[in-house]
Parts: sequence; structure tokens; C-alpha cells
Amino acid sequence: MPELAYLNEMIVPVDEAKVPVRDRGFIFGDGVYDVARVYDVRPHRLGAHIERLRRCARQIELCDIPSEADLERIVDELLDASGLSDAMLYMQLTRGAAPRKSAYPAETPATLFVSVERVRRGADKFRDTGVEAILVEDIRWDRNDIKSINLLPKVLMGQRAHKAGVYEALYHDADGHVWEGTSTNLFAIIDGALQTAPEGPRILSGTTRRDVLELAERLGYDCELRPLTEEQLRSADELFVTGTLTEVQGLVAVDGTAVGSGEVGSITREFQEAYDELVEDRLRQMS
Repeated sequence: MPELAYLNEMIVPVDEAKVPVRDRGFIFGDGVYDVARVYDVRPHRLGAHIERLRRCARQIELCDIPSEADLERIVDELLDASGLSDAMLYMQLTRGAAPRKSAYPAETPATLFVSVERVRRGADKFRDTGVEAILVEDIRWDRNDIKSINLLPKVLMGQRAHKAGVYEALYHDADGHVWEGTSTNLFAIIDGALQTAPEGPRILSGTTRRDVLELAERLGYDCELRPLTEEQLRSADELFVTGTLTEVQGLVAVDGTAVGSGEVGSITREFQEAYDELVEDRLRQMS
């Protein structure tokens, strides 16, 4: 099954998709993106991912933002053409091609790029054993709620995690607050209740994060929306991270120090199973 891309109203193999070298996404990282998971040829939470993509595009004042209906049509065409059943759906909007100046011309047509590619397995194989993380300085800008394609801090901190041989890097600030990971949201279990950072400019509120908050209410768990302190992180009974491709993944150590028992905790496993059931229920409704 081929990995395909939609670009400039054409569907082509991903490796053959090309943009002008003056595209502001290429020159400045001037654009936004979103990622959805495809299960059994069906995109999970597509509407939520499209809504966030379009919201972020409005936040950076992009022109010519595709409608929700047009994006859904393009995704359907791509998935039908590729036939990939378990895949990553990537959607990106840039400010388009223009002369290289910080100020951008009015009404510059946006460049829309959408691809469907095989899921590169990472979190799944560690579901039973859990994963480790390191703490890193939060060197990002102050609008992390915008899913910008300008991802240099994520790249640098992700590489630091890779060199350390761990799954994720968790951002902490000068005040000792731990906000989220490079591509995940962070949850702690403390005395039987959940704690996670609140929505706002310091985090990107993921669709899986919102699903977990909904599940917490269903399962009868209290949840405090407040950033963790480093002390809380180290003394938490359990930690887990969430994301579109990560789903719900237990953290068993941070900076080499075990979290709780050093194994994936029972409450984390409860949320893993509940999330699986939630996805399956939604997919059945789409059939």
C-alpha cells in the first residue's frame, strides 16, 4: 500500500511531493500542522484535528484556509487511494510562496499539504513495560497552544531524549513547573486523583488529553488542572503521557529515578483499557 500526499490539488507518492523553495513554510517555518491516527482505514477524531488545524491557522492569520468539508474530502480521497489501514495522517498549512521578507503580502494563497503514511511503531511495544523520560529546560516560545511547524526546540529536546535512550523529554520552567512532553501531554496520579496542566498558552491541549479527562469523569476520578511541580513529579504514585500516536503510555522513570513502583501502575492500565474501548466504540459508530 503506497504512502501518498495531497499537494496543489494533486495526489502523488509522498517522496515525489514538492513545494517552491520560496514557500514561507520552508523559509520561515511559517505555518501550522496537525496529526491524526488512522485505525482500520478510518481517521480517529478527524473533526477535532481539523478544527484545531483551522483554529491555529486563524491564530497566525493565514489566508485561504480550506473549509472543514474540503479537508474531509481530501482525507477521504487520500485514504481511499492509499488503502493503508493503520496510518498517520499529517495535515499542514503554510503561508505559501512569497519573497523572503518578515512581513507577508496580503492575501497570499496558503499551501496545503496532507499525507498518509505508515505508523512508525514506538509506544505500542512498550505498553506493558512502560517508558522513561528526562526533564529538559523549556526553551519554547509563549504560544505553545498554536501547533506551529517551527519545531526547533522540539527537535533539540527530542534529540536529547534520544541520546539519553529514553522515550520522551518533559519541559520544565525556571519556577520548577513541569508542563508537557515534546509530543505528549503529561498526567500524574497522586493519592488516587489525576493532575495535569490546564489548557492555555503553555501547552498544546491534545485530543487524547481531552479524551482522558472525559474518561476520568466517567471512571469517577477527580482531576486537578494544575501544572506539576518537579517535587510532585518525583513523588507521584504513577505518571503517564498521552498523544495521538502515543495513545496512553505509562512513565516508569524520570531522569533515571523510578516512578512509584517502577512499573506501569494499575490506574494507568485502567486508562489504557478505557481509551482502547473508547476508540473501538467510535470506530464502530463510523462503520
